[in-house]
Amino acid sequence: MTRTSNYLAEIAAEGAVYGREEWVRVVLATRESPYVRPIARWLSDQALRIATRLDPQPRMHWCPLNALRPVPDVVSDRTGDVPARLREWAESRSEQRAVVELLKRGDPFALTASDHTGVYTFALRPAPVTVAATPPPPPPVHVLDRWQRSDPPLKRQVPVPLPH
Repeated sequence: MTRTSNYLAEIAAEGAVYGREEWVRVVLATRESPYVRPIARWLSDQALRIATRLDPQPRMHWCPLNALRPVPDVVSDRTGDVPARLREWAESRSEQRAVVELLKRGDPFALTASDHTGVYTFALRPAPVTVAATPPPPPPVHVLDRWQRSDPPLKRQVPVPLPH
């Protein structure tokens, strides 16, 4: 008997390695859960976490004064603004409800955002879980009395003196 009850989430980033033309895909996080709402909430929390790391606020307590500078709007207009897209999606209750409904129907969900640094994908999908109808019987247990053992009892070893 098979039922769809687990949900798999994966967050991945793809981008150029050291500014070269070669692109690499890196899985940033994965999670599995039998419950749809908690895993959808986890994915949205991760979107906010990653958005904050990609685009921290200039007045963060850990950031030295004037260490961060705004990126000109021309860059984000031309290539996209991943942190803004992630925040917009994570903070939208209607989009979160739509994700839950999609998964309950058995359909996968994916959010992809890209900018000049790379492509970020947040994906959720139902995963089949095989559940046995009845558990297999436990293996038989044989209890042997110490007199029924086939190997002889251990003898006490006496230390042998070493030659001088």
